[in-house]
Amino acid sequence: MTGEPKASHDLSCIVFTVLAAMSGMEREYIRDRTLEGHESARKRGKTIGGAGVTPGAHCVYYFWPGPLTLRMCCDRVTA
Repeated sequence: MTGEPKASHDLSCIVFTVLAAMSGMEREYIRDRTLEGHESARKRGKTIGGAGVTPGAHCVYYFWPGPLTLRMCCDRVTA
């Protein structure tokens, strides 16, 4: 390949660069809004993430007929 790049190639590189920059800005915006939402929820006393387990509760495996989920196990230990 010899000579200078075609103008269409230059234009596509510029468009790609602009779109990449916009997507990076959008990602940061979404991340910031998510963190703000988490902080707001914590201030209202909401739990972020999975089910909370009381301190000191250790889930153990009970042998009983049927499947035992982690939530069921923790409920039985903390009851």
